[in-house]
Amino acid sequence: MSLFVCMNPDCQCVENTNLVSKNIGSNDNYPNMHLMDMQGCGDEIIYSGESFLKHPEDILMLCAFCNTGVHHNEFPREKASEESLKLAKISKYNAITPMDHPDGSIVKNENSEWGNADEYRLATPEEMAEYVNKRKQGKSALTKIFGLAASLGIDLPSLTSSNKVDQSPSEKKRKMLFAEYRRQWKQAKKDKDMEKVKRFKSKMDSLK
Repeated sequence: MSLFVCMNPDCQCVENTNLVSKNIGSNDNYPNMHLMDMQGCGDEIIYSGESFLKHPEDILMLCAFCNTGVHHNEFPREKASEESLKLAKISKYNAITPMDHPDGSIVKNENSEWGNADEYRLATPEEMAEYVNKRKQGKSALTKIFGLAASLGIDLPSLTSSNKVDQSPSEKKRKMLFAEYRRQWKQAKKDKDMEKVKRFKSKMDSLK
């Protein structure tokens, strides 16, 4: 599922790329764009009513309502969360699920259900540093994530230094406990045992 945040500053609702043109042609006063038009791959100037909106190469990702004047009703029209807005800022398509984000910058949100608008989140400085340390990607990928970190005010070089101090025994124990609670929490979710889900979620929160 490809989700993004509507670029209309008065809207900023979460939308699915597959639904942006579901009711296209319903109202001529709206842009009525197809997804390729929104992504800057169209071949004509777009108008909203009689007002000029965008050149063919411009990117303008709009939700179904802002595009056609009709909401698709496949899911509620809801404003993007602060976390989603952070993800959208590092994607030229305002995406909040993996699309053009720099490798290592976006991670699964363990506290979210599949398909939820907050299924992904911006990686923490530590997670970005871990990605860089693994060096599994090419130079261009690392350049992108270092650039992203710099724009966010994250000092990755210091976090990825070979002189990094080892974790204390108590910190190692905390992380091991957290990992075990998360494993049991995920299993409880699969088993649909809500009592255990709440219990292990509480234990995880106490270790953050």
